Amino acid sequence: MKVIKLLKPIFQLLVEIGVVWPIVFVYSRVIDEIKPDHKKKKLPAILALTHERFRKDLDVLANTGEFRVLTISSTWQERILTQFYPTEITKKQIFNSEMSVEVHKAQQKLHAFLRIFLPLLYRRLGVKCVLGASLFYLQDVDWGNISEEIKVPFILILRENYGGEAPTHKRYKNVFPYKMRFQGSKVMCQNESVCRMFLHFGYVTSEKIVALGCLRMDEFIEKVKSHQKTLGKRKKVLLFSFSHGNSLIGHPDHVMHFDNIAWSRKSDVGWIKLFESVHSAFARLAIERPDIDFIIKPKWLGIWKEKIENAVANQGINLSKISNIQFTEEDTGTLILDSDVVCSFGSNTIVEAGFAAKPVIIPMYHEANRQDYREFLWFCDYYHLYDIAESEESFIALIKEKLVNPAVENKILEKRKALFGYTYSSTKSDAAIKYTKVIKDVIRRNYAL
Repeated sequence: MKVIKLLKPIFQLLVEIGVVWPIVFVYSRVIDEIKPDHKKKKLPAILALTHERFRKDLDVLANTGEFRVLTISSTWQERILTQFYPTEITKKQIFNSEMSVEVHKAQQKLHAFLRIFLPLLYRRLGVKCVLGASLFYLQDVDWGNISEEIKVPFILILRENYGGEAPTHKRYKNVFPYKMRFQGSKVMCQNESVCRMFLHFGYVTSEKIVALGCLRMDEFIEKVKSHQKTLGKRKKVLLFSFSHGNSLIGHPDHVMHFDNIAWSRKSDVGWIKLFESVHSAFARLAIERPDIDFIIKPKWLGIWKEKIENAVANQGINLSKISNIQFTEEDTGTLILDSDVVCSFGSNTIVEAGFAAKPVIIPMYHEANRQDYREFLWFCDYYHLYDIAESEESFIALIKEKLVNPAVENKILEKRKALFGYTYSSTKSDAAIKYTKVIKDVIRRNYAL
């Protein structure tokens, strides 16, 4: 922030005298390009905003050979926002700027700057389209909307499917309380349920949204088809870790008692007991079975890893002294295929591991017995397709059982594949083809106008 504050007077002076080329030059240098596997040149460029939130989708697009994929981090986008908006700006203020005179004036000045800055930047880099990963990233809103205004189409490739199978989408009514409407060209999401949710809340009109599947699933689908078990390797049990707030977005407890999406402020709110029990049981089994590798995959390391270590320490276990337990941030699909047993809770990984014919164990005890919590679990109506642990002892016993007998019945496997097809719009590796066609059509149509 000190650097930003020092730059602010210089930035504002340049804007006031109408000299923006130094800013354009700086930003053209900090924007990176994803290096594809091919060597094609003279391709149209697409710029991904807040690129760190896209997971592997941008690599897939780059490797289609149809685009140059450029990336800018949220940090560099925010450095422009801080030159105009007041400190501690909120999403609600940006989405509803007319509610505050100060914010509205700041937004008008920001837009005036972007109308000069973005055309010069895009011309320098050859940008024909701008991508976002979510409707709700505040650092993308103004950048995307002004891009659309200056005839460089703004497209969303939604990174999440939001577990939106509930027909009323009631769980989200408290999550996105902003009056907003997508002002770009197209929203591409993973399934029809997400389309219905966005239409239900009026975020987008029907002609601007389409369900095309998930780009990063193409590779996973192909790997599932060709995967062969390596004989003689050490067996692996994989736990996709969950937080105190997994799937509880929109629940009154989550709204009132969580400072962020993951961690509760209160010791009796969220999946507190279940979190401690599952991770502790996993650790005890690792101690019992030193011949097996136990892998923990949190959504991110840092504080998440510390929360797990502290919860397990409450049960008198020091994770750092268990040599066959490891934390990882490795690719989800690779971890699933390399594992013999998968444990998960309130996550899409249940669907993915099920599609890969892995034994999937879901812990459903402690707070999971609360009906009001259970109703918020993603895909809970399909949990009968997996192995359910109704206690800590059952959780350990099921892992042991599935290590010996990992086979999945054909009838169950077919239903799991159908659920995967519902969740990701296809069981074929055809998402990249569909996404590429839509992006090219939007660019072509926009520039024809």
